[in-house]
Amino acid sequence: DLDAVFLRSPEPLLRDGDIIGERIWGRPRNVVKKWGAAICTGFYFLRATAANVAIFRKTQFLIAEKRQKQPRWQASDQWAINNALDQQVVDWSGGSRMKSNADFQAKYYDNTSHVGYTRLVRSKFVVLPHVAVARSCP
Repeated sequence: DLDAVFLRSPEPLLRDGDIIGERIWGRPRNVVKKWGAAICTGFYFLRATAANVAIFRKTQFLIAEKRQKQPRWQASDQWAINNALDQQVVDWSGGSRMKSNADFQAKYYDNTSHVGYTRLVRSKFVVLPHVAVARSCP
C-alpha cells in the first residue's frame, strides 16, 4: 500500500513465517470475532510455498464464489485471505487467540507477534503487533 511508509528496513519483521501481516481489528468481522483480530492486507508479505499457493487458490475461489452469489459485492482480498486461512483450521502458538482492540495495552503498547499454524495445508502465519506496522486503520 502507498500508505505504508517504512522508517527503517522491514527485513527483521519478515524473517519468520510463510504469511506475515499487520494486525487489524475491523474486518472481516467473523474472523476478528473468532481470532481476536485479523491480518490486514494493507501490509502483508508472502513466501512462495506450495501451501501458500493452495491458500491463495482458495482465496481466489472464495472471491469468485461470493461475487457469483452477490454480484454487487466489492471484492475484498482481506476478507478472502483471512477466511481462507481460517478454513485451514488455525492453531495459535501458546494456545490463545489475539487480544481484541478493547485491550488498550494490545493496541498501543504490545510488541509481540501472534503466530498461527494452519492444520489442513501446513503454513505458518505471523500477525505483527499494531505498533510494528502502525497505520491509520482500526
